[in-house]
Amino acid sequence: MSENGTYPHEITNPEDWEYILSNPLLQYQMRPVCQGLYDMVVVRRKNGDALRNIFKAYPNLLGRRVQNPFSKEPNKDDVWLCRERTEDLIFSSSGETYLPKSMEGVIELCPFINAALIIERGEAGKALLAESEEAATCEEQKQKLLDDSWRSVQSTKEICPVRQGT
Repeated sequence: MSENGTYPHEITNPEDWEYILSNPLLQYQMRPVCQGLYDMVVVRRKNGDALRNIFKAYPNLLGRRVQNPFSKEPNKDDVWLCRERTEDLIFSSSGETYLPKSMEGVIELCPFINAALIIERGEAGKALLAESEEAATCEEQKQKLLDDSWRSVQSTKEICPVRQGT
């Protein structure tokens, strides 16, 4: 949840190194989603929201789902394991379903791309942010970089197909 930055958590015992212990001062709620999975919800308080920028960005918001499924440590209260990112599967407003993480991985296989990030832009479609290995210093280099990158983007259609909704 980039709108809010990082969430402070307490350190658990060494044997629970992969788990987090939510800081009770920040008023998270873990709400059941399905089959032993919970979603962390940041809840607005009447005062004391200084550490939660989400309520500055969205002043009318009463709470915000983090959208990362967590499972509870079976023998301890308030100790949680982050299971995955729900953002790994995007259902676009145009009816497409795609896996941006897989597509990013294909694009990052290009020898001249350091990193790639694909996001959903609503009705405007998908957007790609790619970091090149080296800065292009002239228009010819910029065009070559765009052309070569576009070939990689096109290859994601074969390797990571986008499904149309019904």
